[in-house]
Amino acid sequence: MKDLDIGKDMSDHVEKAGGAWTETVALSRDDFVQAQQDTLGEGISPWQAIRSNPRACATIIVVQLNGIILGLEYALLGGLVGVQAFCRTMGSYDDATGAYAVADNTLSLWGGLFGLMQFLGQLFAGWFADRFGRTWCIYLMCLNVYLGVMTEVLSQNKYDYLGAKIIMGSATGIMQVVVPTYVAEITPREIRGISIGLFAFNLSLGSLIGTVVTYGANQAYGANVFDNRGWKVPLYVGLAAPTVALVGMLLLMPESPYWYVLKNRVSDARRSLKRLHPNQTEEQIDRICHELQYTVLKESDEQAATKDASYLECLRGPNLKRTFSALFPSLAQQLVGNQLVQSYSTYFFGIAGLSNSLFGSVIVTVVGLASAVIAFFLIEWKKVGRWHLVFWGVAGITLSMLCIGIIDSAAGTTNSHAGGGYVAFIALFNAAVTIGPGVAGWAYCGETASARLRAKTATLAVGSNAIIGTTTNIVIPFELTAIGPKTGYMFFGIGVISCVLIYLWIPDITGRSFSQLDELFERRIPARKFKDTVCTGVYGNEHQKPENKIESV
Repeated sequence: MKDLDIGKDMSDHVEKAGGAWTETVALSRDDFVQAQQDTLGEGISPWQAIRSNPRACATIIVVQLNGIILGLEYALLGGLVGVQAFCRTMGSYDDATGAYAVADNTLSLWGGLFGLMQFLGQLFAGWFADRFGRTWCIYLMCLNVYLGVMTEVLSQNKYDYLGAKIIMGSATGIMQVVVPTYVAEITPREIRGISIGLFAFNLSLGSLIGTVVTYGANQAYGANVFDNRGWKVPLYVGLAAPTVALVGMLLLMPESPYWYVLKNRVSDARRSLKRLHPNQTEEQIDRICHELQYTVLKESDEQAATKDASYLECLRGPNLKRTFSALFPSLAQQLVGNQLVQSYSTYFFGIAGLSNSLFGSVIVTVVGLASAVIAFFLIEWKKVGRWHLVFWGVAGITLSMLCIGIIDSAAGTTNSHAGGGYVAFIALFNAAVTIGPGVAGWAYCGETASARLRAKTATLAVGSNAIIGTTTNIVIPFELTAIGPKTGYMFFGIGVISCVLIYLWIPDITGRSFSQLDELFERRIPARKFKDTVCTGVYGNEHQKPENKIESV
């Protein structure tokens, strides 16, 4: 085989800029051409991808089980305050109500520090995952989860529990960055949207489990205010979820082959690929590895590859558009009132006259789970795909907010029919937010960044969610006190703006390989033309374009 100077020239070019790359990433002429053809070619069907990659799919499932932990934590954070034994331990007796209660300022402190530590954990994860690898970051997350849950179980007062919230906040913050990053890098492109979106499904599943277990434990042990099993049993379930995930990950999870290629460890990348695809031939493994090398090499055409990419680079040139595309689809749910529905649904259940708020919570959560399953069938279908799910999902939650405001203006908060309307539109909101910003939004978060900036871009995306979510959580109580459900009008206005931004600036990335996305962003293709643009593999610095580098044999 005649070797092309592409590897040497590429190394020389980047070495002058930063010295980060060696010739271990270099490709022969034929391998380069084949990798280019593979990245530009049409993918197989999602079902074929699942059948052809059983071990990779199993790895994705066990890694995504960590999403259940986050769902449990969200459910327990609000659910345990309804358990008298928990309130006795963490709060004080209220003579006015004749019951134990946790002070509002304590709840605010728990929630505020949990959100702050999530954000700090996200920032830390972006750096740590790039420096030491995705798998070490995941295992560090698991360690923090165990420490956090055990601290929750052993807490003797509100200060101990505050420490647990600090630990769990950092753990779940790390999780929100490293899990979608790792899954995006090991998943075949034909099922990447489904695989990343599985996190949203497991988050809803964890929330449902947490709600039901808390209710069951309270029913079984809640009559005795001194029986701490009423609040500790749900926390023991919180230990089961990471244990199942950890065992599966120890058995199945290799380091990300993309991370190895970024670190010039191509032989290690091949070993990871063999673990992920044991039924593939050596030739097929080589082709997959060459495609990863090709993608990384083409990225270095436009920007010198440094050993450690910076957050500032995420906001420069084409990366600014990539960062916005990763950030905004999931951020839209916070801007359009997600916290109003998720954190204050009991407010609306009270208006609806539901004597058992668990019933309403289960209905809303089950609707969300069903919607996630529907999204899995649509997200890889090119006639629908990611963009339509995000756009119409945000349109759906915007409409829900408008209807909530209209119901209050027309019927007030005391009409029983109005109460039923609130529940219906909360369920609609949950369905739309799961299909759009939930499942499809997480896909954008994991897919749109370049390989070398993926972890840091994910950090900016989920960090923005944490900041806006925390801010709206602070604002919403004042809004509800001042204007009640008419708060929906405010979020409706923001939702209209969000729909316009999605229409103008969020591209459809359905079915694209990472290399194709690199090309489309580097060529600065307008968002509305992404779907129909044919990729050629020709982009980057003029003197390094394939037609100038590849000679006939």
